[in-house]
Amino acid sequence: MKNVVLSLAAAALLSLSSLPSALGASCPTQIDGAITWPETAEGMEVVGDCQAGYTGHPIRFCNAGGVWDSAHAGSCQPLTCRSTKDSTSIWPEAAAGEVARGKCSNQLLSGSPTRICQLDGTWGPVDDPCTVASQTCPGEPYTTAMSFPATPAGTLSFGICAEGYTGFPLRMCGEDGQWSEIVTNTCQRSMCPEDTSAGFTWPATGSLDQISVSCPSGSGSLTRFCNASGAWEQVESSCA
Repeated sequence: MKNVVLSLAAAALLSLSSLPSALGASCPTQIDGAITWPETAEGMEVVGDCQAGYTGHPIRFCNAGGVWDSAHAGSCQPLTCRSTKDSTSIWPEAAAGEVARGKCSNQLLSGSPTRICQLDGTWGPVDDPCTVASQTCPGEPYTTAMSFPATPAGTLSFGICAEGYTGFPLRMCGEDGQWSEIVTNTCQRSMCPEDTSAGFTWPATGSLDQISVSCPSGSGSLTRFCNASGAWEQVESSCA
């Protein structure tokens, strides 16, 4: 009887030892730089996980016997926040997770602005933003056509025309740091002159506007765009 029990025990051990082979091997979890490969059954393909701050679609194959393939397709690339400029600061490109140091956009502003490039590749809030020094007129839009930069008290400011407008606007910043209400040489909208093209007369049109006319066949239209400098673009046709 004792020999029978021993034989049964040995058979059970032998059965357990062969269980992984019967179930199939698997490739173990593996960290490879910015990629984490999860445990994967042999003969299967898997998409790796990119760590925070990276993006991609890496793919790898688990070979027979639970051995990872030495090569993989795709990779995880670091996310970045693009260089940008806001109303007071200029920001360089930064990698996700990095704290960037900006600089004030002109000498009339002061501060040491910083902000983090978040792990999803978007800019976070600004710390210690640039502020306008005392006794200056703050930068501001005057109309949709023009704006004026921050300007020291008692000086004349040269304005900036919006896209599609031209001019040389001037405005005085008073000794008390308040803007004058008087603006000279205001910005004027650029215009495309009346023109004949493609068999049609196109009327004078303001910059950044597009006009359309029906095709002679009655199906489709002809369109033309007046660009920011007041010059006509080529006629585009969808006539049948």
